[in-house]
Amino acid sequence: MLGYRMFFTVAGNRADIVRLALEQLHAWLRSKNYDADALTPQRWTQLAPDVEGLLLEHFGQDGSHSVRARIIETITGNRWISELTVHVPKSAAKPSWVWLDIDAPDPDDVPTRKTTWTGTPRLARGVLDVLDARDGVARLASAPQPVMPVDLDNVIDAVRDPDRRGLLFLAGSNDDLPFPPWIRLVGRLLKETVGLAAAYVLDTEATALLRKELGPMHAVAPGTIRTYLPGVEPGSEIDAIRHRVLTTQRILREDEGPLARLLGWKARESGIEHPLPRIATRVASQLQQMEDQVLLDRLMPAAHPAPTLPRQLPDAEIESPEVSAAAPEPETETPVPDRLPERAGTSEPSVADGVEHYLALRSLVQSVLGAQDVDTTALDEIARLATLGRQAEKAHADLAARLEMLNSRVAEADEARRELLRRLEDEQLEHAAAAQQLVRAEELVRSLRGLLAKAGQAEAAWTTNPTEDQLFRPESFADLLHNMSRLSYVTFTGDREVTFGLDAHDPMGTWAAKAWEALLALDDYARASIEGRCDRDVDGYLRQTPDGCRGFSANRHARDESEDVKSNPRFRERRMLPVPPEVDPSGLVFMAAHFKIAKAGMISPRLHYWDDTRRTGLVYVGYIGPHLPTKQTN
Repeated sequence: MLGYRMFFTVAGNRADIVRLALEQLHAWLRSKNYDADALTPQRWTQLAPDVEGLLLEHFGQDGSHSVRARIIETITGNRWISELTVHVPKSAAKPSWVWLDIDAPDPDDVPTRKTTWTGTPRLARGVLDVLDARDGVARLASAPQPVMPVDLDNVIDAVRDPDRRGLLFLAGSNDDLPFPPWIRLVGRLLKETVGLAAAYVLDTEATALLRKELGPMHAVAPGTIRTYLPGVEPGSEIDAIRHRVLTTQRILREDEGPLARLLGWKARESGIEHPLPRIATRVASQLQQMEDQVLLDRLMPAAHPAPTLPRQLPDAEIESPEVSAAAPEPETETPVPDRLPERAGTSEPSVADGVEHYLALRSLVQSVLGAQDVDTTALDEIARLATLGRQAEKAHADLAARLEMLNSRVAEADEARRELLRRLEDEQLEHAAAAQQLVRAEELVRSLRGLLAKAGQAEAAWTTNPTEDQLFRPESFADLLHNMSRLSYVTFTGDREVTFGLDAHDPMGTWAAKAWEALLALDDYARASIEGRCDRDVDGYLRQTPDGCRGFSANRHARDESEDVKSNPRFRERRMLPVPPEVDPSGLVFMAAHFKIAKAGMISPRLHYWDDTRRTGLVYVGYIGPHLPTKQTN
């Protein structure tokens, strides 16, 4: 699976681009103790016992120069493929570019069956350090770049640039924020976006000026990091929602590692999903044809001379009545070996063994070449065919690996397309349901205000405002877990990392907000149950929510799992979720009841809980994450 894709154009001295990129490739290979010098254009070479390399070089009729290096590493049975492509057109009016792909093992091939994370490659950092890399007008570097007022116009151009492919991160500052430490912190948070996104840290004055230039909706506040997607539309309130903000509170309270991984996922997703320029696909096609020819040459290496054997026939001249009667005398004298094969368990040579070897060799020559004589010409031909066979066998393995990679990419693209279609259909359904709920809520508010007006409470009907706590909605699932302390009767006992992982699929935070609504409903349910205002279970509470309590759509709640899930040990085990010992001495209970947070393809997040209000007075949430396995999801 494609785990990392870096693509950028190059400014600066065109003559040095290929040389500098290949120097970094060789330095990276040497750092891994691989034989970098073995790389030779137009042929596969062995760089280490489990490492192969292919270097392709193409000079186009239009004067362009293209180079591609593919390194295949087999680590504990899993294949990692690094592919670096560099293209320099003849015309200075056309941009040169660099493209780096890292193919990671498919999760299904990894024993843990977890998603294979592809970290920022050292090769990517090395190339960025020696080339002036650009995404449109944005500068790609191995660390965030400080921005003063004199540099701000270039940054604003990069934000607005319609040709930008990847993300752009801006961090804001003020006089209360020490600038050098802030730059270092931003660098650690964005370390997994290197090569995939541009990153800038604005000083105090530049932060204020940016607000004036882009407007408050698209500005970046001091102490925050904002993600600008391609296609920024300053002044548009709807567009401003697309460009998410990592708040100061999240930066301070959350671990750097999960935040860096989250930002890295977003940058990888953006880089992989954005189509490559047409020139890149055309060059890739040319290089692919060259690679195919290299593989064919390995299958048919007739031009390569076969090794010449010593002009000696081992054991061929041993006197034997059977042999001398059938075999003609050789034209030239052939020396007899100093020693003949030894018998098992004895040091004495065996004439019979020598005869047996000769007869076997003559039979081989007859069956393979159709010749009767065992002479040096026949043996040279046997050696040539053996060499050809070994090369063909290796080429066959290479072709099989190539087909496997291509089939894998086709399968990934097909599955991604199907998943996107499912997500689109699900999002359309979600949008339609939300629009319907909004209409109903507006009608209800209008009706209640009318009733209040008739009762002489018109002023209250129009001036009552919700409190800040009532308006709170988490920006992410990490934000949701941090604010669990706001709830009095709900406790989270699940795997926080699984819940954090949903943020990579929820860029707008809509799922986190819906999950929060479900938690609020559970909190009010437990409160009402303890106070004696509700004698029903959660499902009954949602269908007949007491006055003053928060609810949730009963259609999005399941009080139990299907019989298929309950009777399948593997499915049931995944729903055995943690609770404190006072709830169950084993520390686990089967949490069948759950909320359907959203319908979104194979992710479709779910919230599983255990209602223990009758004993401990609490509701335990043991899981917030992707849909757990069923027959349908598997």
